[in-house]
Order: sequence, then C-alpha cells, then structure tokens
Amino acid sequence: MSKQPWVTDDYFVAESNFADEVRAQWNPPSTIELHDVTMRDGEGTPGVIFQKDEKVAIAKKLDEIGIPRIEVGHAEPPDYEAMKAIGSLDLKASVWAWCGNPEEVKVAAKFGMDGIMAGIASGLPSRMASGVSKEETIKAAIDTVKCGKDHGLRVTYFPWDTTRAEIPFLRDLVAEVTEKASPDSVAIVDTRGVTSPQAFAYLVKVLKQASGGLPVEIHAHNDFGLAVPNALAGVAAGAEAVHVSVLGLGERCGNCPLEPLVMALKLLYGTDLGIRTELFFELANLVAKYSGLPIPPNQQVVGAFQFVRVTGGGIGTLKKSPTTVFPYNPELVGRHWEVWLGKVSGPASIAYKLEQLGLTASGDQVGRILELVKDKAVAEKRCITDEEFRYMVKKVAGS
Repeated sequence: MSKQPWVTDDYFVAESNFADEVRAQWNPPSTIELHDVTMRDGEGTPGVIFQKDEKVAIAKKLDEIGIPRIEVGHAEPPDYEAMKAIGSLDLKASVWAWCGNPEEVKVAAKFGMDGIMAGIASGLPSRMASGVSKEETIKAAIDTVKCGKDHGLRVTYFPWDTTRAEIPFLRDLVAEVTEKASPDSVAIVDTRGVTSPQAFAYLVKVLKQASGGLPVEIHAHNDFGLAVPNALAGVAAGAEAVHVSVLGLGERCGNCPLEPLVMALKLLYGTDLGIRTELFFELANLVAKYSGLPIPPNQQVVGAFQFVRVTGGGIGTLKKSPTTVFPYNPELVGRHWEVWLGKVSGPASIAYKLEQLGLTASGDQVGRILELVKDKAVAEKRCITDEEFRYMVKKVAGS
C-alpha cells in the first residue's frame, strides 16, 4: 500500500478511510469470494426471465470479468437446459445451483454443477407459515447438505431467512447441521432485508462460533438500502464470501449490487478482489438488455448520471483532472465523463460543448446560446440534447 492510498492518478477518496483508528476496524479475511446470484435471485425481480442462451452469455461475461462463483438458477425444470449448457462450459468460475432438497441436489450433480446452495428456511416467520417444526428444519437441512457432500459437490448451507431466526435456535441449528452433514460454508441470509450492519457483524461471529469456524457467506437484500453496508460489515467481521447481483437485481428492492461493492472494497478499503472493473459497463448493459429493465440513471458505477457534469463551474478543472469532480476516473469501469447542458450550466459548459461538437461562436453569442439552453431546460424540466444544441447555435451564430 502506498504512503497515500487514498489518492492516485485514477482516484481521490477520503484520507480518513485510511486513518489508523478506522483501519483498525477493518479486519477482513485473507480471501474474499464473490458469488453471483444474477441468474437465480435476479429472476426474482418482477418480470425478469433469462432464457438459456441469455444465461450462457451472462455466465461467460461474469467469468470474463473474474467472478469466481456463478449461480445458474434453481435445480428445477425451467432451469435444466441452462444448467446443462453452462455446466458444460470450460469456465474458470465454479458453477452452482440452488437446491431445496436431496432430489434437486441429484439434478445439480447430474448437470455438472460444482456446488450448491442448500436452501432450507430457518426464520421463525417462514417456519410458522409452512408449519415446519424445528426438528423438521434441522433434518431437512442435514439431508440436503449431506446429499450434496455425498455427490462430491461444494456445499454452502443456506438457511434462508436466517436473520429472523431465534438466536438460540440458530446456534443449535448451525451446530447440528455442521456436525452431522459437514457443509463447506454457511450463509447469513437476510431474505427480507431487515438487518443492520452491526447486526450482520454480530451474526458472523454467532455463525463462526456455532459452526466451529466454518467460512461464512453474506447474502444481503436491499430493502433498507443497506445491502452494500451490510456486506462490508460482514466482511469486516470475517465473512469470507459475499453474494452479489449485477445492477442489484433481485426480488423487491434487490440484492447486494456487484458494482458499488467491488469499487468500495477497492478504493475505500484498499481491498482489490482482482475483478476486471473496466468491463462493468459492458456487463451491466448485457444484463439490462436481457432483463428488459433499463439501468436506472442514478445507479452507482454504471448509471448514466455517474460521470455527468451539468453545473457550469469546474468544467476547466474537469478537463485537466477528472478526479477533482468525480471520485474516480470513469475509465476504471469502462466509462467516459460527459458534460450535459441544463438549468445550472454556465458559459464554460457552452464552450466545452461547442468544442466537443466542432462548432464555433463568439463570446457574445455564447451568452445568448446559454440563455436559450436555460430557458428550454427550465420550461421542459430536462437537459438539452446535442441536436437541440446544434439548432440553438445555428439560430444564434448562423451556419
């Protein structure tokens, strides 16, 4: 780590991130794995369905950017073809499926999966709704995990709705499943997104103790906008894996989004996972295309607004030093910065746009063009397109 890890040619973040008192609270494991759930949990997004060929394309792109684990879907008939196709690919990443019982585990093994999420409900509301007893919950978990191990698969015990299980029961559940079935890791699954960062850190310790030190994985939903902070808190407490989704796709408010988590780890915490972040924009657009959902313009990292300047001040500075205006150079994530024109633009904005489009105007004309830009932006409550700007320049300055 450099003497000033908060500032390089590519980014300028807060010096306080690296203060000794702050760093003392950051104790991640030596290795942090990302487990992508875009093709499984992402289909929980209302209306999102990925076809087999689309899943294959997404899996290849995830593999290309360096995601080490990819979850294909449920070990159920709608996902069989995708499981077979992706299971036969020569990927560097390991390929996983979600299984809720031993029969589904056998399907996952048959179709070439490397690992499974052994998903059995553990939360009190979920158990009460299904009428399943504590004893039945424990037995189902043991049977499913053990079946996965017997088939030579890597198994993460996935006690979904973990965060709403009674703590004493959770301790006993994890201890007994670990003792009798030997999963490779155990996940804290915040299925309803109801947990604080401090609680996630606490639960990591609970599961570590109950499992006798097994690796712990974080599966965070974003109902309170805390999926990324929760994942970071879990990692700081020693969790070895985080489940992520491209663009944060997932049911309700989604899952922990891949892109801001990776960038936060890399730039704010100095923890580089080796992900090819320069391909984030390509990946996000691929998933947006196949999901049928546009990328929200204010989405972190890959949204249209992330590297846009509308305010007139600072345009000159932006051209010389983008990290004075943005937290990091857009090239780090496959982007370029842009200047848009609107209500808060200034003469420097007009001058930049003229230069960008190969147009010319005198100083007086720049002022009149700016008035037209502001008037239209205010009247129509939006920014001005390049085509509209060309028309304004022609109107003021002629051809």
